[in-house]
Formats: sequence, C-alpha cells, structure tokens
Amino acid sequence: MKFISYLFALLLLLTPLPAAAAADTTTTASSQNPSAVQDSSILQEIKNKLKENYYKPLTDSSLNATTIDELIASLNDPYTEYMNPDEFKSFMSAIDQNFVGLGIGIEKAKDGVLITTVYKNTPASRMGLQNGDIIIKVDSHDISNSPMEEVQSYMLGKENTKVTLTVRRGNKELTLTGTRATIHLPLVEGKLLDGSVGYISISSFGTDTYKEFVENLTSLKNQHAKKWIIDLRGNGGGQVVASLQIMEHFIKATDKPVIKFVYGNGDVDQIGSGGSDLHLDSAIVLTDEYTASASEILAYTLKNNHAALLMGRKTYGKGVMQEADTLSDGSYLKYTIAEIKSANNVSYNKIGIQPNIDLKDIAMASKQHTDQWLTIARLYQQGKTGPLSQTTSELILQIIKSSSFLTIQLYHQN
Repeated sequence: MKFISYLFALLLLLTPLPAAAAADTTTTASSQNPSAVQDSSILQEIKNKLKENYYKPLTDSSLNATTIDELIASLNDPYTEYMNPDEFKSFMSAIDQNFVGLGIGIEKAKDGVLITTVYKNTPASRMGLQNGDIIIKVDSHDISNSPMEEVQSYMLGKENTKVTLTVRRGNKELTLTGTRATIHLPLVEGKLLDGSVGYISISSFGTDTYKEFVENLTSLKNQHAKKWIIDLRGNGGGQVVASLQIMEHFIKATDKPVIKFVYGNGDVDQIGSGGSDLHLDSAIVLTDEYTASASEILAYTLKNNHAALLMGRKTYGKGVMQEADTLSDGSYLKYTIAEIKSANNVSYNKIGIQPNIDLKDIAMASKQHTDQWLTIARLYQQGKTGPLSQTTSELILQIIKSSSFLTIQLYHQN
C-alpha cells in the first residue's frame, strides 16, 4: 500500500484560523526595512511552492500579488492558508483534540446548551456535570440564546483558571465550579451493542487515530462483535494517512486502485489496499453534512468498493487534499495539492457523497435526546429493517413503525 505522508485536511468544525498579517510592502523592498525584505522573500517562497505543487495553474493575479494576504486571497481557496507557528500549532492540536477546557461535548439546545458527553477523568466529571444537563450561564454570561462560537469562547481559557457553570438538571438549577485543564479527548471510542454489533465512533483523524482505532477494534472482536457501525458524523477530517490505514481493514488486499489523488502537474497516485488480518465485514458507516475531507475519503472509498453501507445525510463535499510545508522563517503554508477521485475518475468535490440510505428527513436526535440514526443502524444490523431492495422511504417507514425501534429507544441506548 502506498501512503502519502504529511497531508493534512482542514478541520471544518473549527472557526478558521486567521491568516498571519503581512506587512503592506511591495516586492521592491527597502534595504533599511528588514521586515519588508523578509516578507518579500517569504512571498516569493510561497509563489514558488504554489507554482510547483498547487493543484491548479496560478492566475496572473496570483503571480503578480505583492503581499502574502493578496496572494492567498487571489486563489479563492478556503483550504489554503498561511499560518504563523502558533496558529499552526493550534490547528494541529485541534485535529488531535488537545485543548484547555473542561472536557465536555455540547450542542445547541432550545433554551441553552446541552451537554451530550462528559468525558472521564476531566474537570467536567470531577465538578459533577452530567449528560443531559442544560448550560444556561457561563460565569456571569447568560448563554440561553448565544451562538455556539460565543459559548466556546467563554468555556475555553488558560490552564488552572476557574469557570462556573449554571446548569438546569430536570427542575433544578445547579451552580458548579471547575478548573480548566489540558484535555486530550479520545479520537476513537468503541462499545459493544446488542451483543454482537461493534460501534466505533471516529471524531477526528489525528496522530493517534489509527492506534486508537485498532485498540477499539481488537477489544470489540475479543467481545465477539460480528457486525459494525462506524460513526463519522461530525468528523471534519484530519490526516489522510490515518483514513487510508483504517480503510485497509474493510477492503481486502488488492493492487487495483480504490481511490486516486490527481495532482496539478498531471501525476496520479492510485491507491490500493494492503488488507488487514483484522478485517471487517457487514459494516454501516454513519455520515452527515459535517462529514468532510479525510472522513469523506474513508466513506467514499468504502461505498465505491462495496465494503460498507452508508447511512445518514449527504456529506460536506471537500474532495481536495492539502499539504502543510514549513517555510524558511518557521511559518507554515497549508495549500491544496490534489483532487480526490474514485477509481473511475469521479469527483465528489463541492458535491458531497450521497448515502445508500438517506435519513435526511429523520431528526438525528429525538426530543428525549435519543440518537435515532444509531437506533436505525442497530435495527438494520439486527436484520429487522427488511431487504435492501426496498425503496429508502419504505425501508425507513418500516423501521419507525416497528416495535423494536421503540424498544431500543427506551431501553437499549448504552
């Protein structure tokens, strides 16, 4: 199997990092202004890299740009960024899910922010937060109607600083205080469902994703899991190599290309599969509109090679790949180098990947915060959803009306 190293995809769930500020200089820099000379040198270095490796030919406006900001803007490419060392460190920390905070998963609710996950051995677990709590205040800030970006800005902060949350739990309001700490959230989590279904959630493709995937896979196989649900919902991407490594557990060894990377100079990397002794059959992959980049590579490859059934909503549609290079001054250029295509040269860029079973008309969570999509996937793996030849609408109607659907919702959400 041929792997591509150092290819990093944009983590779409993050607020995009601002490009590093460039001085307002022309390419004719004064010898008495060292900063201007350096900016001019870095600008030319970036142009050279883009001319050699960018996935499309540069336009005249790009070639004639006189500042780094002007050059990046001229590309009209949301995935190409110039970053200083601190910004790049933050970018990579986010992919690896390292940050300073409390250690909770949250989502917007009608009257505040719902805590969906309290991670073990974190400030959140120690201060007594629980799944299902509704956060209504962070310190003195009422967040009942605040956008999530604002809520996150209140929650995150410096290590060893205090934060107080007011939460609604049932009919009670509780005030709980914790101390922010450096958190590493698991990139992969697994559990056995219904006695034989291995559920593996992959939240990001970071440095340790493949290692964590194999650990969870091995544990679930030891528990006699026979069928699989791989959850890529909300996974905005990360390192391409991790996605390709995981793919090999689903597609048996073959020299035939299972996916292609098409570069600007016409070169094509045709990626096969080396296979794995830990092979997975009978897999469902859950996707949504936030499944993007490296996670789309995995979903697209498995669908096209009939190695898994995709279920959920159409994916984001980021079918291009980036490389991150260190520049001579220690800054970084993350830029698009290739388009991703199927073995038959079909691109999903700006289109997305349509699942085999489309759940777009079914709410992901019920009013009781039950994961309805996971319930449907579990029923499918138990063989209680009818043959695949049925139309999707008939299939879903049968699932929703079944007594098993209600039973799992009420009693088996682990």
